[in-house]
Amino acid sequence: MENVCFDGKAYWTKQTVRAFTPIPVDRKLALPSDCLFREDLQALLRRDMELAQSLKGLMEDKQRADKEMRKAHTKAMAKAQKKAEKEAAAKAAADAKRS
Repeated sequence: MENVCFDGKAYWTKQTVRAFTPIPVDRKLALPSDCLFREDLQALLRRDMELAQSLKGLMEDKQRADKEMRKAHTKAMAKAQKKAEKEAAAKAAADAKRS
């Protein structure tokens, strides 16, 4: 890709953007949640490929389970919202009849 244009105007070109150079992080200053401390990467650094692959698979399984739980929660919340809206409409209709 050489550039990104919208309506004939170039917003990004390969020539005008410098490559990003990551800044090394001192392990003593890194947060405990930093990816440097992932168990699979630690195993990889120790050259234990089998353990690294196993740990990576476990992490991905957890991520997939989390995604499914979020999806189920979103679906349940949408269903509850629909039910609440239906009940509110029914109450409003009943109140209108009484008036």
